[in-house]
Amino acid sequence: MSHDLEFSPAVQAILAKLPKTVNDDGTAPMLPGECYTSAEFFDFERTQVFTRSWMCVGHEQQIPKPGDYLAPDVAGEPLLVVRDREGAINAMSAV
Repeated sequence: MSHDLEFSPAVQAILAKLPKTVNDDGTAPMLPGECYTSAEFFDFERTQVFTRSWMCVGHEQQIPKPGDYLAPDVAGEPLLVVRDREGAINAMSAV
């Protein structure tokens, strides 16, 4: 994430509370509660995380046959995931 970006004071305050490290033993500290309850932080995540990263929206076993589909919603964006006639899985935005 670029340090040149400007965020609202509420988001900056939450970012300042984020733990700085992950432990070498594979554990990670808890996130501040505001990460789960702040509408401003959710908007920040949608633009700075969800739209810039791969997201798991399901498992291929959920759509085993051609024509099977999933219609997940990721951060307010409707998606369509379909298994085609050849067995490949395709995904696209449903907007």
